[in-house]
Amino acid sequence: MTLDTWLDPNRTVPDLRTKLPGPLGTKLLEEDLSITSPSLPRAYPMVPVRGSGAAVEDIDGNLFLDFNAGIAVNSTGHAHPAVVHRDRGGVAGEGDWQPSRGLEAAESGLD
Repeated sequence: MTLDTWLDPNRTVPDLRTKLPGPLGTKLLEEDLSITSPSLPRAYPMVPVRGSGAAVEDIDGNLFLDFNAGIAVNSTGHAHPAVVHRDRGGVAGEGDWQPSRGLEAAESGLD
C-alpha cells in the first residue's frame, strides 16, 4: 500500500460514518483513561490511525480535515512522502498511527 492508496478519491473530507467518538474509538479512549495519567490531556475524543496531507482517518473510519497541521510539527501534512522516506525508522507504517502502542507501553508499567 502506498501512502495515499488508502484514501478513496470518491470520499469527501470530512466524512463522518459514526457518531463521535465511534464505538472502537470510545472503547480505546475509555481504556486510555483507565491506564494513563490524568495529567496527559486529550484535546479531542479521537483515535487517529492514519493520515495523508490534511486528511486524518480515525479508528472507526471517519475522515477529518486536520486544521492543526503545523502546530508543534513541521507543516508538511501527514505522511509526506519525502519525510517518510527520510525517517523510515520512526514511522509505524505507511502513514499510519498505532493507537494501541501507547496503551501497551502504559499497561506494561502496571505489571
